[in-house]
Amino acid sequence: PGAIAALCSGCQTNEENWLLARLVAEVWQTDQMGLRGKVMPNREERFPGGFAIGGDCAPNGRGAKEVVAGMGLERLDVERIWEGIEVGRIRALCLLGGNPDERLEERERRVLEQLELLIVVDALASELTALADVVLPAASAFEKDGTFTNADGRVQRLRRAVVPWADSLPEWQILQGLAEVAGAPWGYAHPRQIAGEIGRRLGGAYARSWEAEEDAGGSRGH
Repeated sequence: PGAIAALCSGCQTNEENWLLARLVAEVWQTDQMGLRGKVMPNREERFPGGFAIGGDCAPNGRGAKEVVAGMGLERLDVERIWEGIEVGRIRALCLLGGNPDERLEERERRVLEQLELLIVVDALASELTALADVVLPAASAFEKDGTFTNADGRVQRLRRAVVPWADSLPEWQILQGLAEVAGAPWGYAHPRQIAGEIGRRLGGAYARSWEAEEDAGGSRGH
């Protein structure tokens, strides 16, 4: 377990980051989990009426941080994970992608090339998938259900518009599959069940976030 680490993503849903945290803590039994992403404070802008654009460009950076904490994991600074790889302590990394504009820095590329096993879960080809030993093809944001948490803490629904392309799957199904092959049959049939689990653990805006919006008439068929 000490040789395994994972990176969640601010571009993925709360439900997907929650399952990665479960995989890390309960199945792989490690505590080495971080969030890869860059916050650019200089990009923060404010407009009339209180509208603001923050420096974190990821659509679900806050949600990723909160669900990892809700699983009881201390989110590591990604620098500690890079250092663990450099000294040979971390030899395998599972990474959720999701940002098509992301570019690897030279050091990041060098560090990732040292790994014995790099698993990337992503919807699009990228510099990360080119380095990966295993690429698990994920569904895009238009092909899955789930929730994001905005910068103000509001939990918002993401609804599937089209079915996943070819053999790609929503990340929650991929992560559940990884748990199953490791002997942990979770048995989720829909991300609504995962959202309920998050709500019971975190409370607040996460409690009944899915059902509350449906009760207000926001549900649409697939």
